[in-house]
Formats: sequence, structure tokens, C-alpha cells
Amino acid sequence: MKQTILKFSFALALLLAFGARPSTAHAQGTLTPPGAPVPTMKSLDQIYTKLDPRTPIATNTTPGDASNLFIISQPGSYYLTTNIVTASTYAGNGIEILANNVSLDLNGFSVSCTSTNTGTYGIDIPYSQTNLVVRNGNLTGWSFGVLSGSGYTGNLVLETLNVANCNKAIYGGYGITLNGPAVIRDCNAVGNGIGISCNNNVSPDSSLITGCTANHNSYYGIELSGGGTISGCTANNNNNVGINIAFNQYGYSTSDGCLVTKCTANNNVDGIYIQGARNRVENNHAANNTAYGLFVDNGTGGATNNIIIGNSMAGSGAANFLITGTQITGPIITATGTITNSNPWANFSF
Repeated sequence: MKQTILKFSFALALLLAFGARPSTAHAQGTLTPPGAPVPTMKSLDQIYTKLDPRTPIATNTTPGDASNLFIISQPGSYYLTTNIVTASTYAGNGIEILANNVSLDLNGFSVSCTSTNTGTYGIDIPYSQTNLVVRNGNLTGWSFGVLSGSGYTGNLVLETLNVANCNKAIYGGYGITLNGPAVIRDCNAVGNGIGISCNNNVSPDSSLITGCTANHNSYYGIELSGGGTISGCTANNNNNVGINIAFNQYGYSTSDGCLVTKCTANNNVDGIYIQGARNRVENNHAANNTAYGLFVDNGTGGATNNIIIGNSMAGSGAANFLITGTQITGPIITATGTITNSNPWANFSF
């Protein structure tokens, strides 16, 4: 009897613990899938577009016309995906930029011309566009590698461009020639007519040319007019002037308020040539130029009040320094041996 009561009590406890609770189980639906599986994640193209929302240069995104292979007509960021090479009979331009607020990354590729025709432009900026950046690539074989020529272009930045053998126009062609204020940084111009040319006479703003190299060009290496700075550049083995602060291709001769500093100009005709007023030429070096290391030319009567300090000129064919007109110069030290002149503005001729 006692065992029966114990068994009943244990069964009742189990019933209260498990059996008396309301059921929480629900009926399950059909296990048959409603349709074929579909992707639930973004594709690689969608992910790439989100990470790099730029527009590739292509016939369907930047279609050209009879004069240009490609035309950028809308603001935005663009890039090359391959080299652009013109046909041998092609007489037009590579890429024309018609919009403001454009960034063009050549992405390490080349824009090249194999035609013998003159008047061809690798990158053409024909009107008064502003806020443009062109970077990171090669331009070869054009009359003008990069040209901004009509009106003036504002806030233009060119950087890390190699411009070579653009020599099919007046003065043999131009690597980079700009009409308006610009920053030209870490560019290389070799074998062109004029390597790098920037004219600011059309604008109250000035330009900066820095860290650039202009060698073996058939006319000038680097030229600047209308105000600005040439800093840390090299202009060697050009067939005329290495660094020119004077006339340019647009016919302007006003070159006032420029600074040329920390540059090297070797093995040209003239290393550094100045024709203008209130320019500053400081801490440059020029060697083995066939005529003059530094020539300040007052032949037109306008080269006055230029500051010439801290420069070293060596081995020039005619003279290391030729300074005409009324200028402001540090003393020119010609003695060899220990420097005894303590004037901090001294120039050196040897």
C-alpha cells in the first residue's frame, strides 16, 4: 500500500512538472521551397561601383565626335582603363574636357598619337573651364600634350604626367601649355618643342610649377609669364633656354612678380633667362650652359628691380652672369678657396 502511494505521488509530480504546462509548439508549414534560389548579396560590380564611383573613359560613357576620340561633357571623376592610341591617319584630339569640376585619372595608361598631322592635342581644354585635375599617365606624339588655350582655365592641377615627343607644331610643339593659373606638380617633359609653358597674363592669379623636369626639348624647358613660382625643378639639355621668365607662345612679354628658386638648369643655351620686373631669382644652380648661366635682359627696357641672390653659376660659354638694367643683386663671388665673404645674399661664379 505504501509503495502504491509513493508511485502515485511521483507520477503526479511528473504530471505537474511537464504535463500541466500549456503547449508552446506550433504547427509547421510546408517544407517545399516557394521558388528557385535567388542571390541575396551584391555583385562584385555593384561593390566596386560603390567603392569607386568614377566613370571610365569609353565610347558609351564619353563619346567623341569627328575631332575628338572622347569628350567629357559632364562634371565628375573619370579614369582610363586602357591605353588610347590614335590611328596613323587620325587628325583629331585624344580627350576633350568641356565641363567644369572634372577629375581625370589616366590611371598609369598612355594617350598617344601616331599621326604626322599638326594641330593635334592629347588633352584639350578649349574654353574657360575651372576646377580641373589631370593626373597619373603618359602623353606622347601630339602637337600639344595638354593644351588650355582659349580664354583662360582656372584652378587647373596637373600632376605626375609624363609628356614626351609632342613636337608637331610651331616651335616644334608643346608638352604642356596652359593659358591661366595652374598647379603643375611632379611632371616630366622630354623631347617636346617647349616642355612646360604657363601664361598668367590673362588672370590676376598666379601659377605654381614645382618638382618638374624638362629635358631635351627643342626650344624652352620651362617658361612662366604673368606671375607665379617655379620651385625645385630641373631643366637640362634644352636647345634654347632652360628656365624662361619672359615671352611665351601667346606673345606676352610681361613677366612680373615671379619667383624662381631651388632649380637646376644645365647644358642649355641660357640656363635662366629673365625679362620682366620685380622677379626674384634665388638659390638656383646652372652649369655648362653655352651662353649664360643667368641672363637678366633689359633689352626692351622693362627688366628692372629683379632680385638676384644666392645663386651659383658655373662653366658658362659666354659668362656665368649677365645682368643688365637696374637690378637688386647680391655680390658675385669669383674667388676660389675658402669663402670669406659673409654676405648672406652672395651669388657664386666659378
